[in-house]
Amino acid sequence: MKINGNYYMQCFVEFSEIKRENMNIIGIDVGLNKPIVTSDGKILGKELKDLRIRTKWRTYKRCLSPTKQWLNHYAKELIKLYPDTDFAVEDLLFKGKKNRTKKFRRDNNNWPYKWLAKKLIELSSLKGFGVIKVNPCNTSLTCPLCGLTDKANRQGELFHCIGCGHKEDADIIGAINIKLLAERVARKQSVSLNQTGGG
Repeated sequence: MKINGNYYMQCFVEFSEIKRENMNIIGIDVGLNKPIVTSDGKILGKELKDLRIRTKWRTYKRCLSPTKQWLNHYAKELIKLYPDTDFAVEDLLFKGKKNRTKKFRRDNNNWPYKWLAKKLIELSSLKGFGVIKVNPCNTSLTCPLCGLTDKANRQGELFHCIGCGHKEDADIIGAINIKLLAERVARKQSVSLNQTGGG
């Protein structure tokens, strides 16, 4: 087609979905201080905190913000790091909004919490993995070993269970619990399919 003297071509490409069975699940916790934390303890994107602060007042109308561009990069990096793996992510808009000051929300509202999950979902049909969204409520307050949920378990960046004494980085605990929740969802879906004769 010709628009204002310039020629444009529009193409439609259809990709067949690739699905694999017996996949592992990795939980992913996103945050302000540690942007991407996996349930097996990997921490990615440490440079994004400084980048987000430096660019928080800029607007990007015609292109993606640098933060989103880097999150796209890390989505692809996660797929390389974890082949034959499904990803469990939090189903949320802005983590930590409750009980936060207006200044905190204003200073940090440019952190796109949902972007990494969105990119993984976009890539999932091409690469053949799944993305499972779970409710993030209490994921950083619940002990994955004994199951105790208590605000006292969280001490800043440290998780220390007041029940069994388990200690770990609070974001890693969050990612582990996200993974455990996703495994429950996957088991329920599998049981449902078997009962209906699907799959």
